[in-house]
Amino acid sequence: MFKLITVTLIICLTTISSAKYVETMVIPFLGYYIPTGSEISKYESNLGIKGQIELRVAANIGIDIAVDYFKLKYNSNSNIKKINVVPVSIGTRFYWFEKGISPFTGIDLTASTFDYEEHWLYGNNYSVTKLGYSIIQGILIPLSNNFLINNNFILTRIYTGYSSLDYFTLNYGIAIIL
Repeated sequence: MFKLITVTLIICLTTISSAKYVETMVIPFLGYYIPTGSEISKYESNLGIKGQIELRVAANIGIDIAVDYFKLKYNSNSNIKKINVVPVSIGTRFYWFEKGISPFTGIDLTASTFDYEEHWLYGNNYSVTKLGYSIIQGILIPLSNNFLINNNFILTRIYTGYSSLDYFTLNYGIAIIL
């Protein structure tokens, strides 16, 4: 995990420092979050939102920071009824083509905060933040000079030491070039 964090940060910092031009994109997303890890796979999939700011530091390289918010509800009887999840991520994107419709691949470092709401009888809500990474595959489709459709599929893997808090995300967004 430490190697992944180090490599991603080095790539982000060297790319920003060597940028000849910078193009900024603001991207609001609507996402569908699907829990898959051993700890949260008992929860139902749900809709959520994501906001992302991306700096295109080269024709085919972008650096981004993003914040998501979604809720997971338990699909049967359990002490923990809901989890509010707030992932914050920073990472990089590689666009396969410089112009036109372009698939892209990326990797993000993620710090996810899980707010557990326990059973009404026991109370004791608690929160935990865990580190992980996300692998992104998507497509950018131009609508005009300043608007693009950004659809992507993300696998987020969170490490807890004894179980996994993984989830897939299907995002649909409109990128606005500033």
